[in-house]
Amino acid sequence: MRGKQIGIIGAGIAGLHLGLYLRQHDIDVTIVTDRTAEQYSKARLLNTAAHFAVTIEREKVLGVDHWANPEFHYVCHNHSFGGPQRLEFRGDFMRPSRAIDHRIYLPKLMHDFEARNGKIEIATVEKQSIPSLNVPQAAAIA
Repeated sequence: MRGKQIGIIGAGIAGLHLGLYLRQHDIDVTIVTDRTAEQYSKARLLNTAAHFAVTIEREKVLGVDHWANPEFHYVCHNHSFGGPQRLEFRGDFMRPSRAIDHRIYLPKLMHDFEARNGKIEIATVEKQSIPSLNVPQAAAIA
């Protein structure tokens, strides 16, 4: 009898973190994404999301805390709202955060996932194509 198998649509932070977590529990996982790691690394900048303390802790648990060096961390956001009475203030964090260019972050996590025997399938996914994907019947959408 085969063990549990999960299909995840999307190789963003949520899909990759879920895939890495499931691999820690020996669950067969296939992530379906429309780009290879190399294509992500060569794309124009899509996003540089803040990784607050809760995300950094999750990365530690998943074994993908590749940016622990304090030079990658920041400790506040400066906010500025224009208009007739400009409002500016600084918001300090209780614990450091960091931001990593997704052209670096996503490919690194994709390689980590594959190194842990996760499978990545490159395909464009549309609603009508889900039944024909080479993944388990029920796909988790991340």
